[in-house]
Amino acid sequence: MAKRPNWILRGGLGHTFYDSLSSADASQQTTKSQVNLEGLYSQRVFSYRFDFGFGFRWDQEAEEVKDEDLVIPIRRFMLISEISYHANKMKGTLNNFYFGAGTGIGKTSMEVDEYNFKGISYLFPYLKIGLLSHLQKKFYLISEISVENLISNTKVVETGEKQTSSNVNGKFSVGLRF
Repeated sequence: MAKRPNWILRGGLGHTFYDSLSSADASQQTTKSQVNLEGLYSQRVFSYRFDFGFGFRWDQEAEEVKDEDLVIPIRRFMLISEISYHANKMKGTLNNFYFGAGTGIGKTSMEVDEYNFKGISYLFPYLKIGLLSHLQKKFYLISEISVENLISNTKVVETGEKQTSSNVNGKFSVGLRF
């Protein structure tokens, strides 16, 4: 495969497996699910087996608080970077498996009742494994699963109260590489 640059567009669905919030009651039952879109510029580096990419990620997350029948919308916009290692192509095809790791930083915001939370989120690390499937000419289908650690430091705009949340998310993504 040539060392030409690539663009990657992918969308994902995720679920939070572990959630810790500094200002929440430990007995409070919550579930979180996410939808995200990512766009990256990717370039082969070192050898044809490694890709380095950087780009953006937009998240829309819904945190459901069971006891209070409340759904809290959380939005993030992040800059991300990642490196991937590509295995040998499968026999008789242009398809291959890959795995990688990445990081990110960006802004986060959410609204609960009349309170607005704003702050910074850190994505460190995220680990992924995927399949790159050749479609035609320079187009490839991306299918991947990933696990990520997402930390958010936010402040209530109206009161100045600070809180930190830490989530471990699992995600399934599909997209195109061209």
